[in-house]
Amino acid sequence: MYVLYDTRPVHPLDRYEYARAGAAAELAPVAIRGRAPRDLLAVMSVAQIGDFTIEAVTWAADSEILAHRTERLIRACDPECYRVFLSINGGARMEQAGNQVTFRPRDIALYDLSRPWQATHATGPASMRIVMLTFPRALVPITRATAAPLLGTVIPRRLPGRGLIANFLIELTDTAGAAEHEGDPDLAVALRVGAHVIPHL
Repeated sequence: MYVLYDTRPVHPLDRYEYARAGAAAELAPVAIRGRAPRDLLAVMSVAQIGDFTIEAVTWAADSEILAHRTERLIRACDPECYRVFLSINGGARMEQAGNQVTFRPRDIALYDLSRPWQATHATGPASMRIVMLTFPRALVPITRATAAPLLGTVIPRRLPGRGLIANFLIELTDTAGAAEHEGDPDLAVALRVGAHVIPHL
């Protein structure tokens, strides 16, 4: 994985603006709003495997931060993708299509990057860790109308496939693992199969 942005080497007074600029350069750019925190850790690492983008985020701040994917940002940059969002240790709240989720550890939800959403990065003693798997909507064998009720909703914990997906995404973001698998055609095929399965969980 390569590092898209990392506030740790940045002067503390400059970290907020640096993180805002980094968020604006993501695959699906977002606008960061809120009072600048005194303490901020924001790290995003990215790997590309075939048509799939894997992003790992670590975030910690001493004040609440809002992230918005707005209509204006969508018009400027629309990758026409779905995103599987895994909250490793909880701490995030997100809303899309009228659905609101307060994530618990290892919750998974589905989002459409062509529709507005907003997220709240809560404060707390521990860093918030997130893994995101983004892939073209064209890979999913269902219509957007069929997928719409699923957007912004958590995959039920009772479904056995959910735990496998969580473990798989966490393993992929391991630094050594991502470097080993990047460009792996077999893994790209496995991810394509997964893209077909996720909307049906």
